[in-house]
Amino acid sequence: MNLKEKRRALNQKLTYRNISHNIRKWLATNTRTKIWIFIFTVLLWLVVMLNNRYTYSFSTIIEIRNIEPNKTLAEELPSHIQASFSGKGIDLLYLLLSSNKSFKFILDLRTIKWYYDFALNEYFQVNPEKVIIPRVADVKLEHIVWPDTVQVVLDFLQTVKVPVKPDVELTLAPGYIPVNSVHIVPDSVTLSGPQSFVKQYTVIPTEKIVLKNISGSVSQEVSLLFTPKNNIHMTPQKVYIQQEVDQLGERQLTNIPIQVINLGPDQKAEVIPSAATVTVSGGIENLKTIRPDDVKIVFDFEKDWRPGESFYTPTVELPQDLLAWKNLTPETFEIRIIRER
Repeated sequence: MNLKEKRRALNQKLTYRNISHNIRKWLATNTRTKIWIFIFTVLLWLVVMLNNRYTYSFSTIIEIRNIEPNKTLAEELPSHIQASFSGKGIDLLYLLLSSNKSFKFILDLRTIKWYYDFALNEYFQVNPEKVIIPRVADVKLEHIVWPDTVQVVLDFLQTVKVPVKPDVELTLAPGYIPVNSVHIVPDSVTLSGPQSFVKQYTVIPTEKIVLKNISGSVSQEVSLLFTPKNNIHMTPQKVYIQQEVDQLGERQLTNIPIQVINLGPDQKAEVIPSAATVTVSGGIENLKTIRPDDVKIVFDFEKDWRPGESFYTPTVELPQDLLAWKNLTPETFEIRIIRER
């Protein structure tokens, strides 16, 4: 075979089809053996890598302990710190996967009265027992990356109840009225935190609630407009807005006695006629239980009496759960003032 024929045969072997065929043939033969070789190679690489020594930074929690019972932090401290550890790869990996219970930093405030600046690198070097590390992890704390200093300020702990202020825009369907005012459950929340900040709160508002075309009683959970700050904690976080709604109705009440008040000690009044009829409006459920003596028709002698006049229109006083009145019959009454001997 001459040189030209050899070159032609080599070109045929290097075609894409031939190369692809050869690769598939290589993969198809002894597949299981090749997989085990690959797994063994990866495991060997992992063993070598995990036994090398590294330095790695971890973010882990910092736990505050032993604050005096009647005191609290005036400002919240960082919940996590960034710390650099050195050790074998396998130990650092175990540390990375550890839970917060077995890997954390402890800041002991037993001896702090009001104020102290903790230089964290110095503190944990002097108190290595405050660095909680799993026993199986053979690692060494190199230094605290962030923050390098923690400022602790204490204040008296105060717990107060603060009323909740609802922000409700209620639009009722035609023919319906609200029964009583908006009811909040619970009507107050508990704030607990530094005395200097807690005393600034006099009321906690709710989020704005817009309810339109309401034809029945409402009970809706609503969040409170409170952003946790200054280490103040609030419970509960939400309240219920409750508003009773009833259908509007009317009812005529008869034989309501006319009352004359603020007479002198030697005076008495004679009212003609002595009773009246009036139509009241309100929620149907309230109208079912209303009685004539729940409505007061009053003439105030001290305010309304005028010399030379005998006929007056008295004042109608409704209980809180009624909306309005009309059609007072009769409209005027003769009131005679008699001086007793």
